[in-house]
Amino acid sequence: MAVSGVPTCSVNLSGLYAVTVAPNDSKVVLTVLPANPYNYPVGVTSVANWTATVGSQTKECHQNVVVHSYNCVENHPSVNDIDGHSYPVVNLGNYCWTGRNMRTQHYADGTSVPNVMTFPASYAPEVDDIEETFGHLYTWDAATQYNVSGTQMQGVCPNGWHVPTDGETEYLLSMFGAAELMSNDDQIHWLPTDGTDGYGFSFLPVGCYNAVSGLFEGLYVGSFFWTSETEDSIISHACEFGDACGTFEDVTRT
Repeated sequence: MAVSGVPTCSVNLSGLYAVTVAPNDSKVVLTVLPANPYNYPVGVTSVANWTATVGSQTKECHQNVVVHSYNCVENHPSVNDIDGHSYPVVNLGNYCWTGRNMRTQHYADGTSVPNVMTFPASYAPEVDDIEETFGHLYTWDAATQYNVSGTQMQGVCPNGWHVPTDGETEYLLSMFGAAELMSNDDQIHWLPTDGTDGYGFSFLPVGCYNAVSGLFEGLYVGSFFWTSETEDSIISHACEFGDACGTFEDVTRT
């Protein structure tokens, strides 16, 4: 007996891709496997390329792929920085966020983060461990490791993670709203009223450091986190929670 055939573009990808395709449907559903889950933007459509071979015949195949949501909590419930601090992971829509502020003193390559500041214990005496609860304070330059080359800035984040972009932060606010992201904590309360913390993001009203006055301020009423994007060489973007309830502010980097 003998059998012959010609190559067809049936789905046959390996490595980081797990692919399914419906009959007579040109769209391939691509799911990123845990080996490198954070490097593929969810929801984007791109092209998967591979070669199908039967005997001596080959066929180049190209099909559209869509990256589906990755369940980060199920697969990676926590992540550690280089100093060994652990951060809970929160699944918010299409993105994975840490549910606690960063407090590393080293970048992932082992070099020291400059100008790290910690809230003094007297700032919030009701908090048992202010460093663990509030995290560290970083200038924009330190948080992004002086990277102005693009939006995927790892900075002080663990490997595979990055400082959020404006777009990622806007998505977060539009999908969930500031109140759902603000903490409802036993020790530290938002004024005039706590958030609902419906998704475990647990954003605390830790305030900030005012470089002009030299004072820590804003406890209970506000908090900021940097995004990776800038206005110019002096001003960068930050997301403010509090009375403004989830807005972008232009903040001096230092």
